[in-house]
Amino acid sequence: MADNNPHLFLTNLAIEYNYQPRQGFSSDNIPERNRDLHSDKLILDYLNAENANIQFRNERQENQLPLRGGSYWEFTGKEGYDLITKSLEDLNKNVRLLNIKTNGDTPENTTIKAVLFVPQNEEQIFRKKIIDYKFKNTKAGNPKNAPLVQSIEYISLANILSLWTDKPDLIPENEPQWCEIWFYLGDNFEILNQSIQTSCEIIDIQISTQILKFPERIVYLIRANRDQIVELINQCDFIAEIKLLKETAKFWLNESNVDQVQWVEDLLQRTSFVFAHDIGICVLDTGINNGHQLLNPVLHNSDRHSVNPTWGVNDHDGHGTLMAGIATYGDLQLILESQEKFEVNHKISSVKVLPPTGENDKELYGAITFQGVSRSEIAAPDRTQLFAMAVTSEEKIFRGRPTSWSSTIDQISFGSFDGKKRLMILSAGNVRDEVEFQNYPNSNISISVEDPAQSWNALTIGAVTDKTIITDGSYNGHNPIADVGELSPYSSTSTNWERKKWPLKPDIVLEGGNILKAPDNSIVGTIDDYSILSTSKRPSNTQFDAFWGTSAATAYGAWMCAKILSYYPQAWPETVRGLIIHSAEWTNALINQFSIDLTKKSAISNLMRICGYGVPNLNKAIQNTQSSFTLISEEEIKPFTINEDGRVIAKDMHFYKLPWPKELLLGLGETKVKFRITLSYFIEPAPGEVGWKDRYRYQSFGFRFEVNTPTDTEEEFLARVNLALRDEDEIIETNNNSDRWLIGANLRNLGSVHSDIWEATAAEISTCNFIAIYPVIGWWKERKYLEKWKEKARYSLLISLETPIQEIDIYSPIYKLIATPISVPISNKVNSQNNLNR
Repeated sequence: MADNNPHLFLTNLAIEYNYQPRQGFSSDNIPERNRDLHSDKLILDYLNAENANIQFRNERQENQLPLRGGSYWEFTGKEGYDLITKSLEDLNKNVRLLNIKTNGDTPENTTIKAVLFVPQNEEQIFRKKIIDYKFKNTKAGNPKNAPLVQSIEYISLANILSLWTDKPDLIPENEPQWCEIWFYLGDNFEILNQSIQTSCEIIDIQISTQILKFPERIVYLIRANRDQIVELINQCDFIAEIKLLKETAKFWLNESNVDQVQWVEDLLQRTSFVFAHDIGICVLDTGINNGHQLLNPVLHNSDRHSVNPTWGVNDHDGHGTLMAGIATYGDLQLILESQEKFEVNHKISSVKVLPPTGENDKELYGAITFQGVSRSEIAAPDRTQLFAMAVTSEEKIFRGRPTSWSSTIDQISFGSFDGKKRLMILSAGNVRDEVEFQNYPNSNISISVEDPAQSWNALTIGAVTDKTIITDGSYNGHNPIADVGELSPYSSTSTNWERKKWPLKPDIVLEGGNILKAPDNSIVGTIDDYSILSTSKRPSNTQFDAFWGTSAATAYGAWMCAKILSYYPQAWPETVRGLIIHSAEWTNALINQFSIDLTKKSAISNLMRICGYGVPNLNKAIQNTQSSFTLISEEEIKPFTINEDGRVIAKDMHFYKLPWPKELLLGLGETKVKFRITLSYFIEPAPGEVGWKDRYRYQSFGFRFEVNTPTDTEEEFLARVNLALRDEDEIIETNNNSDRWLIGANLRNLGSVHSDIWEATAAEISTCNFIAIYPVIGWWKERKYLEKWKEKARYSLLISLETPIQEIDIYSPIYKLIATPISVPISNKVNSQNNLNR
């Protein structure tokens, strides 16, 4: 079995437990206040805001101007302290929290602001809370409403800056620009929509026909300047946030210099197209030209689409066809040079999401992406598809926060619209300017991953490079910017994101090409030697074109995912993503380039925001050697339920007592082995600036894993997990043996895929076969009235063990312990190019 050791899928092994999460613990940081002085100050703030609101309404009525049905209020916390936003909202009175913003770089200088919409005549609830704080006590003798009132520093009416969630200097002053405007979506969409349309007509604001719906949010696209936006705020209820629409980046590519038709014919003679399972990669891009001989067998005319029929389906730019060549064949140059037979097991489909001329009419790009996915699936309803998109916005993400586009990607992946899970494979976005290349790699660290690649559920791909050899004699004395195995000069990072909130991006890195610099250190650019070979959009003129950047890396990542899916056609999208990440490792070149000390969690955090989990290895992602094994469990779990008091609480955890080669491991004694766990799942997004404070979370739920220590009994382990189960804000990395893990719980638990490694002696790991999977807080729990607590969620768990001694067979013993392993046809052998660590 050494040549064909498939991963082992576990069935019916997870034991379901109801757990008892710890209650009553609070970590809120509330300032001390003088009760009388503070309450008097806030009452004065309130009265000033109330009088300003009365004056505003009177002036509007006197001038017979349209008037909204309530008012916008802003509450500001004290610098360096929390603001208890959960107590501001009153759903019974329709007082709605619209957005939460944090300003500051450190906990000590961070200020939290919250904006609420308050229906007319309901403003008194704030005054009452303050009055009660001043004069009333709780049964415990503390001032009533103390956490809320003491956390408030200022009260005022909100203005355009309160609702504008982009950088303030981006507000369009005179010339109208396209903006996203987010509304709270209540029970009656028709009334809200009519109100918005009417106001835009009165103010002469251009409004797009495209709208985007999320749980409790609806997004419109308007073209307006500052004065028009202010007037819209004056007329409309429940505006949650406003931001500038992000521009979509386009890629301009060089043509190939050589037409090598004979290479194509030779490759086709060696290639078999075997579609035993209807598996495909859908490329969302500039279209694909399937007149190319290499693409025609995998891309039929019926699989070419466009979100706008007037655009046609042909590739007007070349980028989509370049993506298709790598997505079909992987490393095209390697297989062209080889004389080995090659097998393609997946098809390609194309959806054109970029127009041949001009811009995308400034439509919401999330809606266009969703339409693209839908068109491909409608045309091939029985096909299992992966979706690759290397189109990003050059507008940098604000510290990793979600946007309407990235949130739509998360919705598509989760299946919010139809219950179908999907794997979206996205490029991280490129460093582009010559000045930035001059400052490599510092520029890469400072330049953010681009929208929508901050998506939690997507597999986001950055770039490394092994391309340093120059065969062109005209470049004597020139040098590459990056050395072998280092970060590609094109790759962007998430180093400047908020570190305790958003995922680690990119997830992995793959070949993205290099850049040449002259002897005087000026930038020459990308040359053919430093590029990736792919298919040209004009096969009548040239068969191949040069490709580079995170786009090329994304196409290669999609090819890898398709290879995994061809081996395991029943695997969930969460599993495919998990296997890619589970197989990834940091190269020594990356570790050395950034002087990473792997004994320090802070250093590992820096590395992961540059290159994620590292470079994946397709051999490991697909099969095992005799000295390793990988177990996979795909399960559903009900994260939440409702108790007798009507409160939503956490419900189930899963407990695994794994089949384990204990005697074999004990026999290996002090031999070092590598134990790795990856937990992959998709969250349902709740986007908007109301996201990440108290009950308002972007994630619908989260999952965590725990592994017993060598000294834990089964009972002790379960008891310890029960003590750890509490709201996400209350999880403290203590007593969970995180130090034994390379990455550690605090870092690995970001996002929706969690992977970590423990290297220890075989004897230590011999008894560590208890694993618990449990849920943590999300908006499914906190938004009770949406009744998401009734729903189930699913996850994929990957567990592997590996010994460096190749002669030791640990695969066979575990194989015998598993009742129904997945068998993989012998014909599906991994091609030689699949070993990325060559």
